[in-house]
Amino acid sequence: MKTAKEWNKIGLEQLTSGHVDKALDAFQKAYEIDPNDPEPYCNIGNVLASSGYNDDAIVWFKRSLQLDSDFSIARYGFGNALYNMKQFDEALQQYEQAAALGMDHHDLFFMTGMTNFHLEKLDESISFFDRCLETDPADVEALFTKGLAWARLGNILDAKQVFEEVVKLDPTHADGYFNLGVAYAYSENLTKAKKFLEQAIKLNPNHTLALNTLKQLKNL
Repeated sequence: MKTAKEWNKIGLEQLTSGHVDKALDAFQKAYEIDPNDPEPYCNIGNVLASSGYNDDAIVWFKRSLQLDSDFSIARYGFGNALYNMKQFDEALQQYEQAAALGMDHHDLFFMTGMTNFHLEKLDESISFFDRCLETDPADVEALFTKGLAWARLGNILDAKQVFEEVVKLDPTHADGYFNLGVAYAYSENLTKAKKFLEQAIKLNPNHTLALNTLKQLKNL
């Protein structure tokens, strides 16, 4: 007869293989054998949150945390469900608690950066994106959102440098080219601005912002 830990491990393996229903069945067996183990409840919450069932996910994360309030992975998952529901203040509280409990992971840095960005705490978001990029220098989305944060702060020079790194890492990043074009327009280098806007449109012919911005520049 398998133990709760074994069923939980089977669930994670099934999840990795893309067998969500089999994973949920295994997690259910795990908590039926040992109702006091917080891990299977957390894993069910993660599955539900990633599937868009955030309200249901929160119920499972709370069950997990009732059993172990110091379970940092459940705090992180709880934060993700709240983030998905655009409850950014509450999400940030969970991420900060996960960090205080010792969670030190790229994904936590990224999500904390994104949450601070949505809360317009732009300096804090940049700091967390920098921590992301220390662990994964090729994280294009962390780099891109860092560029957006610099732009919102009005630091066009730093934003431009970041967007240049974005398109170097990912030459298919249409939004990177668009924002690079806008940055050059602010710097009054209209030739380069048009060039990058045209590249954004080439990559995404329906990029409305790039189309409208390029039209405005051509009318100057």
